[in-house]
Amino acid sequence: MICDSIEYRNYIANAHVYTHSINRDGQFTTISNAWASELLYEPSEMIGKRVVDFLMPWSRYLSLNIMLPRFFAEGIITDVPYTFQRSDGSLTHITMSAGCFRESGEVVRSLAVISLAQRGETAESARQKLADFIIKDGVPADVAKVIIGLT
Repeated sequence: MICDSIEYRNYIANAHVYTHSINRDGQFTTISNAWASELLYEPSEMIGKRVVDFLMPWSRYLSLNIMLPRFFAEGIITDVPYTFQRSDGSLTHITMSAGCFRESGEVVRSLAVISLAQRGETAESARQKLADFIIKDGVPADVAKVIIGLT
């Protein structure tokens, strides 16, 4: 299978972009050196761990309850705002788009491309962007703001 090949893993690891791949359990299977470095980790420290374990609580909620189920059902997500916590405790705000590989109808791996938010974006503005995203998805505004701690 191509997405398990050494060439594929090496391509992702050595890409000069922020990218990663997860399996059906949401665990990192591959992460680019650049993306791991942005998060102040070595790739080996992240492989096998769940992507949501690196997210702030409001992003973790969005990922577990809305985006991952949708992603595995539909096979694609686009421009989802997330906040990751680096190994030193600092935050990085991103948007993520991803697609998946299927075999016999089952998701076997994904490929995510990450864009860093504008420099100077605060956690507050990132949470507001997330609230706007959730509201657009149909969650009532008052509920969305409570979920991500804006009230």
